[in-house]
Amino acid sequence: MKDFVFRIPRPAFAVFAALHAGFITLLSSCPGDKLPGKGFLVSWFYNLLHAPVFAILAVFVALALGERRETTDSGRSIEWSLARVVGSIAIVLGFGVVDEWHQSFVAKRSSDPVDLITDTLGSIVAVLLLRIAFSAGDAAGRNRRWVGVAACAALAALNAAFASLPR
Repeated sequence: MKDFVFRIPRPAFAVFAALHAGFITLLSSCPGDKLPGKGFLVSWFYNLLHAPVFAILAVFVALALGERRETTDSGRSIEWSLARVVGSIAIVLGFGVVDEWHQSFVAKRSSDPVDLITDTLGSIVAVLLLRIAFSAGDAAGRNRRWVGVAACAALAALNAAFASLPR
């Protein structure tokens, strides 16, 4: 997998991110009356889908921003400075804000800050998983990242459940 990712030029990931952002915008443009039923489980599932959809965007953004390098001990890795990690999440969060604003203009749709939280948690999970997969480092650091992945995934599920409750 690492070799495959390293063969793709970094600017291509920026193009993939832009295309995926367009796909998200297309999904956001569906009028509310075209969406499936409104039972709690259906609503929870659709609210939870925000996390992986925005996680994919975060993967493309992070791979476009990550600095690649060859290491002698562990082969290839991607440099994940704090600025790049925060920058990737911030770009996805910014797009999420614009997407929620856009939804406020779509018939029978609304802008919901709770969706934005799920979007952000999904992007954090994605960036943590990329750091686990592509960073050289010690096992303790990887274990901390796995705990972070589990915590963010659980929070995304709880947040989606909260968003599904009648208000």
